[in-house]
Amino acid sequence: MMIAFLAGCSGSGDPTEPGPELPAGTELGDWGSTLKIDDSIQLVLGDQAGGTSGSVVRLQVVEVRKGDPADLDTFTGVPAQSTPWYVSVAEHNRGPADVNVNDEKGWFLRLGSDLEVPPTVVNGQIKACPTDTAEATLPVAAERLDCLLFLVPNADQPASVDYLRNNGIETVSWRIPSNIGTGS
Repeated sequence: MMIAFLAGCSGSGDPTEPGPELPAGTELGDWGSTLKIDDSIQLVLGDQAGGTSGSVVRLQVVEVRKGDPADLDTFTGVPAQSTPWYVSVAEHNRGPADVNVNDEKGWFLRLGSDLEVPPTVVNGQIKACPTDTAEATLPVAAERLDCLLFLVPNADQPASVDYLRNNGIETVSWRIPSNIGTGS
């Protein structure tokens, strides 16, 4: 991702810098970046005003693992011929504002066939992927760890975990090594 700091002019002729005030020592990453599992990146999320609002959030994919279809035996509505994949993610709001994560497009899994799979909503708990229902708002200084469930057709293999920006266009990706889930 490329962040451009463009000088604008206010009515008084004073130059202004778009975007939220960044916490001291903050280095923003680039939308469009491809990272390794366990790498983190800091991006502005919650920007609904064309570069003048939002908050710096550190995003990280901590772990990706293939589950056992038997993990879902007690649930109804699970598509036949699908395998659960568990993705542990971390989000840390560094400020300066609370972020409504429902305003973001958020996490999804990109398969080798280039199909994009959203996380599966589960009513109940999966022992292999414990999670709490996340609040819509991620307050300043809050950190959230979560495990996301993705149901993947048996004939396909995940290629990356992606985070899609609220504009529905820009993403950041964490590549999934091809040996994850193959028993190698």
